[in-house]
Amino acid sequence: MKFILINSSGLPVYLNEGLPDQYKGPVFPGQAWSVANGGEMMISQEKQSNGLLARFHFFKLLKTIFISHLFPDKFLQTLVVMGEDIVYHVEGYGKFLLRKGEYIMVPAPGKEMKAELKAGAEYEIFEAVYTKERIEEMNGLFPLLNQWLYDENGNWIPAARETGEKAMDTIREMLHYPYSDRNIEPYYYEDHLKRLFFLLIAQSNATQGNHLMSDIEAAFKTKEEILRNIRITPAISELAKRFLLPLHRLKESFRKTFGLNPVPFIHRTRMEIAYTLVTKTNKPIKVIASELGFKKSQSFATKFKKRYGKSPMDVRNEVRNAQQEIN
Repeated sequence: MKFILINSSGLPVYLNEGLPDQYKGPVFPGQAWSVANGGEMMISQEKQSNGLLARFHFFKLLKTIFISHLFPDKFLQTLVVMGEDIVYHVEGYGKFLLRKGEYIMVPAPGKEMKAELKAGAEYEIFEAVYTKERIEEMNGLFPLLNQWLYDENGNWIPAARETGEKAMDTIREMLHYPYSDRNIEPYYYEDHLKRLFFLLIAQSNATQGNHLMSDIEAAFKTKEEILRNIRITPAISELAKRFLLPLHRLKESFRKTFGLNPVPFIHRTRMEIAYTLVTKTNKPIKVIASELGFKKSQSFATKFKKRYGKSPMDVRNEVRNAQQEIN
C-alpha cells in the first residue's frame, strides 16, 4: 500500500519525530508524496467556505509519530476524535486525552499543538475552524461561547466534552455530500459547519440547551428546505407548523443563526446561485431564470442588476473577457 500525505490547509503542518527524512519539516499547501511503505497511510482533506473550514484526517501508522502545527490568530479550532483516542499537547497548557466521540475547542493563537499518533492505531480526526468574524456574525450564541471557553480572568478553560450524536451526524453528513448539484455545495458545507458549532454550544448548557437546540435545529432544517427547493420555496409559515414552532420564533431563530430573515435569505441565495450559473456555465439566461423560480427572465435580470450592478449578460461577458486576458 502507498504511504500518502495530502495537505491542502492554508498553513504549513510540521511533521517531525519518527518520520522518514523526506517527510520531516513543513508540509505546504498542495504538496503530496507517494512512496511504498506497506500498510501505512496518512490522508488530509478539506473543504472551506467563506471564513469556515472543515478538515478530515485519517492516519494508519506502523510507528509512533508526532504531528504539530501553530494556531493562527483570530481562529477558533474544534477537534473531534472519531477513531482511536488521541493525546494532544498544547504549548503552555500541557497534555489532553481526547477519547473517541469527544471534542475540544481551542482558541490558542500562536500556540503550538502536537498530536501523538501511536503505532498500530487508526486515527480519524475532524477539524472545524471558524474565524472570529464568522463567530461574531453568529452573535446569538457568541456571549455564551465566551462564558463557556474562558474563566472570569479571560483564561482559556481546556476541557474535553462529549460531541453528541446529533453533532456527529452533522460531521458524517459533511463527509458524504449527497447532492448531484454542485452549485449548492458551498452553501451545504457552510450550513453544516454552522450547525455543528451551534449544536456543540447548545448542548453545553443543559438548562438552556433543550430550548435552544430545538430552535436552532428548526432554523437549519428551514435552510435545508430552502436550498433543496430553491426554485419554488415552501412558505415559511408552513415550515413553522411542520417544525412545531410559532412563526415569529422560527423567524427570530433563523435571523440569529444566519443574519437574515428567511425571505431576504431566499432572495440573496437565489442571486448568489444565479451569479455562479451566469459566470461558470453556458446556460441561457432564460433557463437560469426558470431554474431559480422566475416566471419572466426580465424580472430575473432586473433583480440581478439590482444586486450586482450589471445585467446577467454584461457580467458573463466581463468575467469571460477577464479570463481570456489572463490566459
